[in-house]
Amino acid sequence: MRHTDAKAYYDQTMTRKKTDSEKLVQRLRATTGKKAQLINAMQDGIKGHFPEMLGMEFLHVSPERVTASLRVRPELCTLDGILHGGAIMAFADTLGAFGAVLHLPDGARTVTIESKTNFLGAAPRDALVLGSATPLHLGRTTSVWQTQIVGENGKAIALVTQTQLVLKG
Repeated sequence: MRHTDAKAYYDQTMTRKKTDSEKLVQRLRATTGKKAQLINAMQDGIKGHFPEMLGMEFLHVSPERVTASLRVRPELCTLDGILHGGAIMAFADTLGAFGAVLHLPDGARTVTIESKTNFLGAAPRDALVLGSATPLHLGRTTSVWQTQIVGENGKAIALVTQTQLVLKG
């Protein structure tokens, strides 16, 4: 692929992503306060994207907390049959980013600019893990989110802290 072709492809992809992001933010804003509709909007928003491939299922969505579950499937595991650290980090990152979306001003988007993960335990194949993201800081240009990942038994698997940057439209 020539440089000009790659640039055109990049520009087209970024325009589509921005449009998809804006549509999701508008839909989430329209449903804020209606929890079932908000959960459905988030679940619809991940269709065809990486979080859907992970198998995330949103359980609770509010400006104060975003919670989802994830079934530990074989393709998400290490060779030893436990949930891969990258899958844990992606799960947590998605929860924090969706929480940040609920606080964006009109026309803005968000990206993760920093993430720290403490791995505290393992989740075996076929287990169900739960993640819950809550805001630690909600500022004008950044927000900081903490996500706790636990097993069905409540055992801690990971604790993730991430910073989201607000990108003004």
